[in-house]
Amino acid sequence: MRFAEHKSVFDSWLSLYKGVLFKVVRAYAFTRQDQEDLFQELATQVWLSIPGFKGNSAPSTWIYRVALNTAISWSRKELRHRDKKDSLDGAEAALELANSGMEPRLEWLYEQFMQLGE
Repeated sequence: MRFAEHKSVFDSWLSLYKGVLFKVVRAYAFTRQDQEDLFQELATQVWLSIPGFKGNSAPSTWIYRVALNTAISWSRKELRHRDKKDSLDGAEAALELANSGMEPRLEWLYEQFMQLGE
């Protein structure tokens, strides 16, 4: 699948089925930061899953299964690491600095995520 076709499918799916993703996010993540993190993970996994979609089910079913499986894995990982997390005070400045040299494809993906919140 060519990149342009892949991007078109991704854009279409996000536009049509973002409600499914938000529903899964709200069910598995409770803080604003966790919701943002999980949504990015879900969108990334949907992007990565597009080549595996064979059309044997509706896209909404496919996206829901990808989102649900990703959320379950994310939730388990978060529970394992919750007690081990260090304080992230002041991390915003470091993240802004790290994002300044973002790879173009990641920058595009981040812009897609931000547009969903509008």
